[in-house]
Amino acid sequence: MPRGRTAVPYSYGMLLLLLLGVMELVPAEPGKWGKSAVFVKGQWTPFDENDEAGVPQPYPPRTDSWMQNDTSIMVSISSFRDYRCPKTLYNLFTKATNPNRVFAGVVQQNSHDDADCLYGYCEMIKEERGLEPKTPATGPAAKVLENCPHADQVRMLRVSSEDAKGPTYGRYLGSKLLGSEEFCMQIDAHMDFEDDWDKQLLDMWGLTNNEYGVLTTYVPNFDQLHLNLNNRYEVPQICKVLYTKPENMVRNEQATNCIWLSKPKLTASWAAGFSFNKCHADLKAPYDPHLPSLFDGEEYSKYARMWTRGYDTYTPHRSIVYHDYTHGPQTKRANAWSRKHRELKRSHDRLRTLLGDPDAHIKRDTPEAKEMLGRWDLGEKRSLNQLIAFTGVDTRNSKIDFDNCGKLQWVPFEEGEDDDWYVEDRREAQAKAKRISDKTRALAGMRGKRVSDKKGRGSKGSITGGQARHGAGGVHGLDERLAIPEGGGAVFILAICLIAFAAVVCACIYTGRVLRFPEGKLEKGGWEGGRAWEGVDAGLLADFGGLGSKVVKMI
Repeated sequence: MPRGRTAVPYSYGMLLLLLLGVMELVPAEPGKWGKSAVFVKGQWTPFDENDEAGVPQPYPPRTDSWMQNDTSIMVSISSFRDYRCPKTLYNLFTKATNPNRVFAGVVQQNSHDDADCLYGYCEMIKEERGLEPKTPATGPAAKVLENCPHADQVRMLRVSSEDAKGPTYGRYLGSKLLGSEEFCMQIDAHMDFEDDWDKQLLDMWGLTNNEYGVLTTYVPNFDQLHLNLNNRYEVPQICKVLYTKPENMVRNEQATNCIWLSKPKLTASWAAGFSFNKCHADLKAPYDPHLPSLFDGEEYSKYARMWTRGYDTYTPHRSIVYHDYTHGPQTKRANAWSRKHRELKRSHDRLRTLLGDPDAHIKRDTPEAKEMLGRWDLGEKRSLNQLIAFTGVDTRNSKIDFDNCGKLQWVPFEEGEDDDWYVEDRREAQAKAKRISDKTRALAGMRGKRVSDKKGRGSKGSITGGQARHGAGGVHGLDERLAIPEGGGAVFILAICLIAFAAVVCACIYTGRVLRFPEGKLEKGGWEGGRAWEGVDAGLLADFGGLGSKVVKMI
């Protein structure tokens, strides 16, 4: 060995190279900017966020509404006996830049002794601000709601916990609370937010530069609120899936992490606990109501229907929304919905047909499959084979070819006639959405002429498109709706026949409990002293996957 050199063992040299590689990704001091990287196969893999020259790009936003301070946001929350729901509403409104543009649709699946989400929120915020009713209240509920900030921006659908059909069906009901809002966010009932979350999410969505962009991930736990995790802006990313056993359903794995992202990162998964997008995504790829008792398979099937309709999911480059992953004192109670084996089996087989699983009873790409899936089939902008190539999840052969966690390339598609959700005249777009919705209403007898006040809300017990609404004088003093599940043409004809012969069979109808009202008197559009709607007879509903007679119960 030449003089003047020091011998360095090979193992030390490798260790030195490894340390240099880590130092390149993690700066020695906060404030320095590192390289964007994703944690894959046990190591940080850097990638170039801006290497997009010469590759197809998504369709940019059609308007600059995401920049405006008054752009409306609808927040959908499905709550099952969750005592944390009032605090979530509190966080939602108190931490928004402009709370007046935020609307919440809460599907509350409670037992009789559970705290009400809206009432709990009102008690919480009124106590904090020292607010009292402005006028003498007519009852306990009115006293709680009177002078409650933003209470009129909360749409409640109260369902008995005994009738809960799992998260997929609960979120389907939540989609029925959507009004004319432009952006939609879906979250769980136990969430917290960074300050100015509404502006931050709109700005982040704008960075996707994609009209069909969807921000989504498994968000961090509460204890990471306001933190720059590890001083490198570490954020969770969902990109890997697995097949459950023995059901063979596709579900997301735990999130991996990304660091030093300067903008949202295109990904290949979707999370039900947090998603943020324009509301036309929820209109064009709505929740499938024919999946009762389903948990595993919910997220990937929704993602498949969105992606094949042209929607792209992105990992947020900053954490803005947070999740409470603890359960607290309610864990000792029976706070899970009752799963029914036959319902779940039918739901699993429906997903197998949707995703082309070879074990499906009804094979994909057959007339029978197309008829069964209906509007909840895959889209036509991108194909199932393209989805398999993009995600690495070969649902035709029930295997996973690769995990697509690194840098992804956008898959082009052609916009079509069904993409005209955002036109100059918003009234025309809303009318179109209503026409599409009306075609699927199950009960023709529930159709009624819309009665609106000057603000466009259904007034005092009016019936609109199959949904019973209670206005300011209703049961709870808010805009509440009874969601009637979609049904088939046979039920539509049956309902018309019932109306035609109502004069002859009215006694039989009341005896058969088509609508059974509790004792009390009807006043200002709502029943006092009991439930507004006890149930809807199964004979008037479509064969809704065996959901039973009391599909939805207002309490």
